[in-house]
Amino acid sequence: MDTKYLVFSSVTYALRAMTLLKRHGFSSRLEKIKNISALGGCGYVLAVNLGILDAAVSIISDEGIRVIDILDYK
Repeated sequence: MDTKYLVFSSVTYALRAMTLLKRHGFSSRLEKIKNISALGGCGYVLAVNLGILDAAVSIISDEGIRVIDILDYK
């Protein structure tokens, strides 16, 4: 399974995004990571399967939650 990591600026946004994905039947995993260059420090990511990446980003963005970056690995 290929995994992508959606980067959020706060745990609140990451949790809201995870809830949205769950409502749409998609699973994700919340993780805290260090040294995200786009944030200049720590941040939160949702680990999602590559197969649902486009749908996940669309669902999250449609609700006004900003995905800061998409990483191949954490």
